[in-house]
Amino acid sequence: WAMCPSQDLFCYFLPITNCEVEYGRPDDRVYSGRSNKQLASNATLQEENIWLYSYLMRPKQEVRRRLVQLRHSPQAPPSLQTPCTWLHVRRADATTERQHPRNFYWLQEYLDMGNLTTNNTAGEATKIETEKKNDILLLTDDQTTLEEAHWLHPEYNWVYWNRTRHHGGDHIKTHSHIPSNDEGLEVLIILAEMELAGRCTRGIHGTSNMVTLFRNAMELQHRLEAVGL
Repeated sequence: WAMCPSQDLFCYFLPITNCEVEYGRPDDRVYSGRSNKQLASNATLQEENIWLYSYLMRPKQEVRRRLVQLRHSPQAPPSLQTPCTWLHVRRADATTERQHPRNFYWLQEYLDMGNLTTNNTAGEATKIETEKKNDILLLTDDQTTLEEAHWLHPEYNWVYWNRTRHHGGDHIKTHSHIPSNDEGLEVLIILAEMELAGRCTRGIHGTSNMVTLFRNAMELQHRLEAVGL
């Protein structure tokens, strides 16, 4: 169902123009997009960029139908209570990037970065205990991250999709971005995770293009000034 003649993202999203595209033609154009530094220093550009993402990613009707089915499937989290925080941990496929090697961080380091484990004052301790009771949406492609969350940090309310993930070095044997070996399902899960992340007003993450999608979804619902990252 996810295949179409163009074999690109427009198999999933509505076209942005009525112009015909010549499939298979190499694209030698040079794109000069706005850098993250430009966006971070200009709230207007940042908001325009978020709305552009939203327009480019308008799902086709078939994708919307399958998203509804996925939300009501056993794979979906039982619930996500707000206020919530999403936490994105990228591990498995990151090892395939030879030009941009990434560090593997313990989940504890993400919690520290989000100030969920600091107890300097009584006020901070109270705030942290409150946040521990809130849901944390765990977004990751690695099964060991879920095991680490349950074994080492059971005091938090972890929410996540019940899906196929890489486990250790499994990603070396298969396509690093598609642990389920089902390209269409992976796109659906990303869109569903974006929707859930958009309900939260806080995110903890490293550097990743996927993070941009989660941040945009959150900022579309809550506006820039209400979001903590």
